[in-house]
Amino acid sequence: MSTSRIPPLASTSEEDARAWFLAMREAGLLFNLHDDATWIVHIDTNEPFFTDEEAEQANAIHERLVDALGDRADDIVYPIFMETVAHLEIGGDEDLGPR
Repeated sequence: MSTSRIPPLASTSEEDARAWFLAMREAGLLFNLHDDATWIVHIDTNEPFFTDEEAEQANAIHERLVDALGDRADDIVYPIFMETVAHLEIGGDEDLGPR
């Protein structure tokens, strides 16, 4: 059995949701809240980015957050996701640690 790269979610509070999204970003695992983790592939190889276990864990956490927070989950992750995308598009190399 392999070790999952998906960080645990402490609770579905807004603070813990934000911490989880930041942890996913820091681990290089952040993806769109409304995508299925099983769809995410490495662009150069088309191989799955997540193991089946990791995809199941990430999808379950996303579902828990959306069930608990509704549209607030989008409000929490959006700035983190967009900052990450913008950073990748401009080729930045500085750390994107927690803000």
